[in-house]
Order: sequence, then structure tokens, then C-alpha cells
Amino acid sequence: MSKFTARIRKWAGIPYGDLYRLITWAKSNVEIDNENLLVASANDEQGEPAAYITCEPVFLLDSHAVSPTLTEGDGKLAGNAIDGVLTYEAETRGIGRFLIVIPDSAPPQPEERTLRFIEREAPQATAQRFDISAPTLTAYVN
Repeated sequence: MSKFTARIRKWAGIPYGDLYRLITWAKSNVEIDNENLLVASANDEQGEPAAYITCEPVFLLDSHAVSPTLTEGDGKLAGNAIDGVLTYEAETRGIGRFLIVIPDSAPPQPEERTLRFIEREAPQATAQRFDISAPTLTAYVN
């Protein structure tokens, strides 16, 4: 059994003492103006704060495919339709950012930043991954 207990709370709901410790203990910048920020915290056996991590739900966009028979204009319209449905889903799920993987072959983009990360998959139950009864959202752009 772990000697620590942990929980996740919305940024807006953490008590002042936890907020103060998070900001003063942090080794990196805490995005205090990010309304989607979540704070995971761990307390020891006596209930004393031990550690904090900030996190947020994001959509990672990492590959795309466009029919070679589409004109450039229709390809952009198809992309706009996908952008619309992704934006809607992000709003519905409380997601505030898209992380877009830029292919190595693409030229530098105006808003591009370097992000160092370690990938760790989150285990999920098979039943949660394959819900075929879930409704599908469709967006149309003319």
C-alpha cells in the first residue's frame, strides 16, 4: 500500500495553500491563466502536501491524409470541416489546445515551438476504447 494519496482537481478549485505551494515549489513556469489546467497532488500519511503536477487535456493531431483526386480548394474545405468538428469536440470535452505534429519535411511555421516530451501510454479498458454505440458528429463546410 502506498504511503501517499493523490487526487486531481481543476485549477480554479484548489485551495490557496495548495496554490501557494505549487507556485513556490515549481521548478518551471505554471500557466496560471490557463482555465483548462488541472492540478494533481499527493499527500503523505499525515495529510501533508508532498508533490504537485499540472496537466491539461489536449488533442494531439499527428497525421493527415488527403485524397489525391481533390483540388487544392476542396482539400482546404475538407480540412476546414475537420477543424470545425475537432473544435466542437474540444469545447465539449473541456480541451483548450491542439498540439499539432509538424512533419520533418514541412517548412517552419509562424507559431511553431519546440516541445520536449516523453510518451507514456495510459492503459485503458478494451470496453472503453471500442464504443461503437457512440454517436458520430458530422460537420459540413461549403
